[in-house]
Amino acid sequence: MYKKRIVLLSIFFVLLLGLILGQDAVKAFIKTQPVLTRTARKIMAMVKQLDRFRPNADSAKYDSNSSNSPDGVTSLFVDVTKIIGEYQPFYTGIGMGSFRNGSLKPYNKRFFDMLGDMNQKQRIFCYVNTKCIFVDHQTKGPIDDGGDVCTRTASGQLQYNWKIVDEVIDLFLENGLTPIISLTFMPEALAKDVNRKNPWNKGVISPPTDYNEWAELNYQTIQHLKQRYGKEEVCRWYFEVWNEPDLFQFFWIRHPDRDRFPNRGDNEEYFKLYDYAVDGALRAEPDINIGGPAMAGDMKLFLEPFLQHCFHETNYATGKKGTRVDFISRHLYGGMTRILDRYQKFIEMAKKS
Repeated sequence: MYKKRIVLLSIFFVLLLGLILGQDAVKAFIKTQPVLTRTARKIMAMVKQLDRFRPNADSAKYDSNSSNSPDGVTSLFVDVTKIIGEYQPFYTGIGMGSFRNGSLKPYNKRFFDMLGDMNQKQRIFCYVNTKCIFVDHQTKGPIDDGGDVCTRTASGQLQYNWKIVDEVIDLFLENGLTPIISLTFMPEALAKDVNRKNPWNKGVISPPTDYNEWAELNYQTIQHLKQRYGKEEVCRWYFEVWNEPDLFQFFWIRHPDRDRFPNRGDNEEYFKLYDYAVDGALRAEPDINIGGPAMAGDMKLFLEPFLQHCFHETNYATGKKGTRVDFISRHLYGGMTRILDRYQKFIEMAKKS
């Protein structure tokens, strides 16, 4: 069976090479094979997508002072001896759909051991995006997920526990990963409606009963991280406020069918949540990178109103105009061609907004 697979793979790559090189006979054969045809089209589409994101190789053949230099081409001089800052390739990261479960479970130890070994030789994976830091550990949804940060005592006082958070962040840093932390979801101790949960891991997606307590949770989180890891380290990280709030099926935005889903929130509810989270976090450390909206759905419905709020409208927490947003984040799923195409549209829309 193993030898058969090797032979089949060899034939496939020979055929694919023939397609790329333009061999008519091979092309004709592949067109009669549906699986090969679909695969070849996907690969060629991916190559075309990637071509848009790399420099034009032809421009390197010309010099602007040369007689054969075409109009519109300019030669560039790069002083490679001058250092202007650390290069951090944001695209070399991994995403964790959970917090505790995705990191500390024993079956993930081998993964982090391998990742750490690779990063010691060459820093291949730079960032890790992790969610659910505020999910209650003791609620034990479908996956045992949360950081179990905030609970309330019998007397009504909020108390904070950083044991799980420290274990997770320590693991990331030990393996050469820079955290991108989604400040999600709402601890039950703060939630206005503890029964309003996502079906994914039963994280509470309710707004807080008291927005000042939500701001305080974010203040305490950044304050603790800064005290444990130092200002310089924490200011290299990124903090997203919430996770995909625009997906009405699971998270935040108002559902079009108000009769079936009367308790779903709306844009303004998220903007208020964002403002108070940013206000609390910046009180702990003004130089951190904080932003959002960590969206995943329709950009027109959510991104433009979000940017309008951040730059022109009244901040719910401070009463002043505008809200700080250091970066704009977008979550995408699917194949390479789909992701590249949507990110390009996302960047273009963000520039215009």
